[in-house]
Amino acid sequence: MNYTFCRVGIIMATKIEFGLFLEGDDARAFHEYMENPSDTEAGRELIREALCLSKSEADSL
Repeated sequence: MNYTFCRVGIIMATKIEFGLFLEGDDARAFHEYMENPSDTEAGRELIREALCLSKSEADSL
């Protein structure tokens, strides 16, 4: 679909549609991960750091 529109000097961009299409083993692996997500210590540390940063940002407002 194209949604290019021009009126009184205003030009709107064409709509971008995003999508993810997986097939075969990729689709199966993605579905299994969504059913039983795994995490690592590094991932948990990243979440803890993000939480601390968000709290410090909220406190500074």
